[in-house]
Amino acid sequence: MHISFYLTPPSRVIFYISVILTVLAFVGEFKKDSLISDFKFWLAAVAAVLLILSTLFSGF
Repeated sequence: MHISFYLTPPSRVIFYISVILTVLAFVGEFKKDSLISDFKFWLAAVAAVLLILSTLFSGF
């Protein structure tokens, strides 16, 4: 059994959104007294999911 699927590069908008979310998560790691630090894991997780979905589905 052979399962194949094609990966597509993410659009620039999705890529830039994921980069911004990743940078915010990184800033939240080192700045402990901000709202960003409370959601740093979720910011990084959303950035990763956006990149994964945009490579799996074309036009996302």
